[in-house]
Amino acid sequence: MTVVHRSRVRGSWAFLAGSLLVHAGNYAYNLFAARLLTPAEYSDVALAVTGLLLVGFVTVAFQTATARTVAGGTHDEEMQARLARWFSNRAFQTGLVFAVLLAASAQVLALRFRTESMAPFIGVAIALPWAFQLGARRGWAQGSGRFGSLTASFQVEMAVRILLGIGAVAAGFGVAGAVGGLTASVITSVVVLRSRSSEAAIPDPGARREILAALIPSLALLAGEGLMNHVDTIIVKQAFAPDLAGRFAAVALLGRSVFFLTWPVSVLLFPAAAEKAARGESVGRITARGVGAVAAAGLLATAVGFAVPEWVIGLALGEGYAVEAGILGPYLLATTLFACSATLTSLKLATGDNLAGYASLAAGVVVTGALTVFHASFDVVVWVQVILMAAYLVAAALWTLRGGAQKQ
Repeated sequence: MTVVHRSRVRGSWAFLAGSLLVHAGNYAYNLFAARLLTPAEYSDVALAVTGLLLVGFVTVAFQTATARTVAGGTHDEEMQARLARWFSNRAFQTGLVFAVLLAASAQVLALRFRTESMAPFIGVAIALPWAFQLGARRGWAQGSGRFGSLTASFQVEMAVRILLGIGAVAAGFGVAGAVGGLTASVITSVVVLRSRSSEAAIPDPGARREILAALIPSLALLAGEGLMNHVDTIIVKQAFAPDLAGRFAAVALLGRSVFFLTWPVSVLLFPAAAEKAARGESVGRITARGVGAVAAAGLLATAVGFAVPEWVIGLALGEGYAVEAGILGPYLLATTLFACSATLTSLKLATGDNLAGYASLAAGVVVTGALTVFHASFDVVVWVQVILMAAYLVAAALWTLRGGAQKQ
């Protein structure tokens, strides 16, 4: 094992441990917010969190495209840095356009989603360009094996979110304070990675075309995952009273924990799969290990969710949310199925199979359409997702097995 390889292995394990800590911290932020605010107020914060998470999936698309290009290409370190710098600037400019559109629509959206103020939408609008740029920066760190820098950016984001966000809520600033902490955490994380990146000049046109070609399927993949992960909270926010929507959002937060706690597995394996695919090697073993780890963690969480849901919700959110305990187990099951599918499609994309991105987007559209029609109760919303995620996992598994058989 070379010195470089040992360094990457140590950095990978540091990233995995750091990511678990970060996600625990982000969940702590949401749980404290749920306890300090009323359900109706928390539904507004949850909407901002959901908005940033949806933006985050676009951010991860930028990250995935950059990581795939850096890890799977033949560029030296100087070209990698140039590429990341150029792409991060373009990502920021793109985010500015969407930020202006969102800010201009804030009043209309506040009426549509029945929020008490425009704060959730203004906060997301301010964070947008920085979030897009953050994706490109993290992709450079991920693809080049700089997991220490990548971990630091997540840890700073988590720390600022908790200290400023929860501190502002505790000081009496309510929803605006919680949203302000979210926005500040994204901006601060960009600054951390910027200090570790090159200020190099624009890369050659071939490298630019390479990363842009990788971006479109990555955007499709992450847009689909964003819909499958968060569209239920948005639909419930529109269809139910604010206090009910707040309770659902809080329990859904616990239900989605499986995905966010297992997501670092895909991040770690993605560059390794891209490198193997670039050398013409099989990624079957990497895929099996990744999906196995995700499934084991998810099924354990699901078992707990079915066995003692009232205890879990009471411990995490408070007894006021225990009335929705019946949906925790099924929600964890749906998320486990989704997390396994997401791992499969992510690694397919890493190997250069761009169809994975479009398959994810199609699945997201199907879930959105189904929940738009079927949302009479929280039970219906959750069990529809269980059925659809089971079908998606079967399709993704068969597709992966078929691809492996063809290569052999």
